[in-house]
Amino acid sequence: MRSTTPRPVVVALAALAALVLAGCTSGPARGAPEGADPPAGTPTGPRADVLRVLAGSELRDVEPLLEGVAERTGVRVELEYTGTLEGTQLVADGGAGDHAATWFPSGDYLALLDGGRAAVARSRDVMSDPVALGVAHDAAADLGWLGRSPTWVEVVDAAEDGRLRYGMTSPVSSNSGFATLVGAATALSGTGTVLTEQDVAAVAPQLRRMALGQQLTAGSTGFLVDRFTADPGRVDALFGYESVLRRLRAGGEPLVVLTPSDGTVTAEYPLTLLRSADEEEARAYDAVVADLLSDPVQRQLAGTGRRTRTGGPAGAEGVYELPFPNRLATVRALLSAFQSEIKKPSDVVFAIDTSGSMDGERLVQLQAALTALAVPDGGAGGAAGDGLLTFQPRENVHYVEFADAVKSRGTLAVDPADRAGSLARIRGWAASLRARGGTAIHDSLRVAYEEALAVAEADPGRFVSVTLFTDGENTDGGSPADFRAWYGEQAAAGRPIGSVPTFVVVFGEADPAQMAEVAALTGGEAFTAGGQDLADVFEEIRGYQ
Repeated sequence: MRSTTPRPVVVALAALAALVLAGCTSGPARGAPEGADPPAGTPTGPRADVLRVLAGSELRDVEPLLEGVAERTGVRVELEYTGTLEGTQLVADGGAGDHAATWFPSGDYLALLDGGRAAVARSRDVMSDPVALGVAHDAAADLGWLGRSPTWVEVVDAAEDGRLRYGMTSPVSSNSGFATLVGAATALSGTGTVLTEQDVAAVAPQLRRMALGQQLTAGSTGFLVDRFTADPGRVDALFGYESVLRRLRAGGEPLVVLTPSDGTVTAEYPLTLLRSADEEEARAYDAVVADLLSDPVQRQLAGTGRRTRTGGPAGAEGVYELPFPNRLATVRALLSAFQSEIKKPSDVVFAIDTSGSMDGERLVQLQAALTALAVPDGGAGGAAGDGLLTFQPRENVHYVEFADAVKSRGTLAVDPADRAGSLARIRGWAASLRARGGTAIHDSLRVAYEEALAVAEADPGRFVSVTLFTDGENTDGGSPADFRAWYGEQAAAGRPIGSVPTFVVVFGEADPAQMAEVAALTGGEAFTAGGQDLADVFEEIRGYQ
């Protein structure tokens, strides 16, 4: 069950001995050599014993190593996870709260944002992880890519003609997807320089050809890996971080991990001290950085599959580094083009509970959340600018409104020639919702799936998903077991039901266990609204569609 509020992951101090020793030592001198080992057997840290860090979720595998950092320095590192692009925007807007530092895969985007540079006191790169292409061994052999890296043009050609079916995360919500898009666009532009807005327009047709091969999308690296692991045969390849791809297998063999020969973008994992940090937090930061850059810890970090000064994954090839865009307008143009014209079009089927328990404030919140997704130049935004998570041209919005039975259903297409009018009709639908009746979750979800399957069977090239919203327990109609049985029957009949995930919004008194079961069965995820603005939940789900 996923919460929209990032939860802190506390890396504990080893024991009382570390605390006692930490109180008897002072911090290291600033400017210590990068490769200097911390003195053996004694902590090097300041009296402050905590460093709160806003971090990318990709760092979960580093958590165990931070226990050793605490032992040696006396500083407990608290990682609070958030999406990289979302967290970067938060820092630039001055909303980092009590976090003294950030540890995202990249600091390049922060430097482009208003307030970004001013928010940073200092920063040190800790390790690196290039964005790569992991290909199933048999597919790599068929493509002639064993023992050599393809160019981006070869990737585009293979994707367009159906020889390469791949998955990647959404560039709007995930840094690995964003870096993949930047790398592809920069290399395909052929200019050999930093990408510009003019380059985006010129390279868009090639990116559209490449997008034809994308069969799997996700809002985060973790979700992409989960879906691939559950069904490795669905795609031939994944774009993602090298360290992640090297842990995956398909057909019983490790993926063949390749970096395009004409370049890629590398995550440098800068640990960044925010200017809002106080003196004690700054000393804690310096101690942690010195420890992370020491040779023993660099070797440990290399063991996670990332590249460090002391080594990297066995057999890793050299990387030609492509430049990051140097203007925010270019980033926005690239993401806007991806959302509106490059990526495959999608169909979203909303199964919306408007039972009697939704009356009042709950219905108002639901209507506001749906309306925010249908505002042309505002509302649902994202780290790169307003409007990127709103409904896009070529999308179809289907709805199944239910209580103790289906109350209404229909389809609202987003017409590229009249997007404003299309979005106005979606807002009108949201405003028309009224609360009354009981709650037939599973029967209504089945109706939503019939709608989704009709689309998937008619046009296999579209991304299709279901978003289930409910605020209560199932009181009418079929049971969870009935839905499971029906779902299994559709799969056994060869219908493409496994390609349609359900993203569940758990709200009010909805049963979290039942909703998590629906998400797990369908290859989706459950999102707990909790005390968050419901619009934030719907925006996060949009990153998965």
